[in-house]
Parts: sequence; structure tokens; C-alpha cells
Amino acid sequence: MVRHVQIEPLLYRHLLQDGEGGIPASPRKFNGIDGDYNLDSLSEMIRNNLTIGHDELSYEVIERFDRDTFLENLDELRKRVPEDHTLFSKKAMEATKASSLEWIGCTNVVIGIVIVITLFADLRTAVKALNSFGSDSLMLWALKHLYVNDPVVTTDLDFYTPDDSNRGHFNSSVFFSNPSLYLQNHIAFDEYAYHVLRERPPTSAS
Repeated sequence: MVRHVQIEPLLYRHLLQDGEGGIPASPRKFNGIDGDYNLDSLSEMIRNNLTIGHDELSYEVIERFDRDTFLENLDELRKRVPEDHTLFSKKAMEATKASSLEWIGCTNVVIGIVIVITLFADLRTAVKALNSFGSDSLMLWALKHLYVNDPVVTTDLDFYTPDDSNRGHFNSSVFFSNPSLYLQNHIAFDEYAYHVLRERPPTSAS
């Protein structure tokens, strides 16, 4: 989970890069695609609303993404790779291992917050959290274009976005949804997207 909250903004930064070579980072902690995702302590995660800020990324990338600009810069984007998430601090995980026998860790804190939102959130907050998975549709569309010349990757992308994840559209019903399945598929999809962009860069159309 910690790895995921650091990888996802890097994926979005990668998609939003323009021909000038990228977007400057913002100092906002755990909020915004250009925010600071160095994870130094558990208290920082809670104080800066990491989980809610993470959900907001999905809406931000859809608002900022420009289809025509993306398509114009496809070949340039194929020459780049997302930033390395290992450069982000993960001190909070080290503190957990040293002080709590790993009973209370970063991932457990995030999962705890997700459970609280699922059980006790008002309807508007719950629907907003569920619909935050809609960005996977955008990521899938972008990767299909980037890897149009690589049938192996495009086939695997279909595997990582199964129909039962309900991510073929942008609206999920709060009454007929499976948040655990959504989250599992969302994390697996982002893991694959990050891995393939880092380890198997797409080839140019030419």
C-alpha cells in the first residue's frame, strides 16, 4: 500500500508530461499529483490526510489530462520512463519495524482509514471514494496508445482490467460495488503499469 501511494502519482506525472520535459514538484504533502510523497512518519500520513488526498488524484488527473496533447507527444513520451519510487523516503516503514513489531504499520494505517471510510462515511464521501477508481480507465486508454505496437503488453493490460472490476466507466454504485475488489485490482493494475513503463519502454510508431 505504501508503495502504491508513491507509485500512482508518478504514473500520473508521467502521463501529464509535456514536450518541455515534465512538471515541477509541489511541496504539498501527500496531496496533488505534483505533491511531496516522501513518507517519513505515520503521524504525517494522518495529519496530511494521505488517504483522502490519494483519492483526489484520480479526479485531478482526469481534469488535467489533455487528449490531443497526449497524442501529439506520444513518440516523445515513449522515450521516457516514470520516476523511480525508491528515491522517495520510506522512513515510516523503518520506524514501524524498529518500534512496533510491525503490528501497526503504514499499510495497516491506510487500510484502517479505508475501512472507516467504507463503514462510516456519508453517502457523498463514499461515492467519491468509489468513483476514484475511474482514473484506471484513463490509464488503460493511454497505455493502449503507448503500446499499440506491442501486442504482448496490450494483451496483458486487458488481463489487469477485468470486467468484474467495473472500471470500464466512471460511475460506480455505492450499493452494488465491491470496494475490496476494486482496490485489489486498482493496485495490481498500477503495479503492472509502473513495471512495464520502467522495464519495457514502448517503441515508437516508426
